Amino acid sequence: YGQAMSHLGGRPLRAIVKDGDTPVALAQFLIRDFAGLARAALCSHGPVWLARLDTPAKAEIYRELRRSSPLARPRFTHFTPAATALGAPA
Repeated sequence: YGQAMSHLGGRPLRAIVKDGDTPVALAQFLIRDFAGLARAALCSHGPVWLARLDTPAKAEIYRELRRSSPLARPRFTHFTPAATALGAPA
């Protein structure tokens, strides 16, 4: 998806979140620049959780993904997590 969107002007940025040496989440962001004034990073259907994590652990991962973004400020990071069959975030 990221590679396909790069042909349409998007710039993919990927992240692996680890607990020690074990990957626990994957995230792919599409980066857009708005007239050089601000940057936006959209993580559609993600992050993808590779391990069972409680809500506080997931919240910390979201914070860390936002904080560690290599994009210059001002920047906006938005997540649209995938939903389970019951409608709850995965």
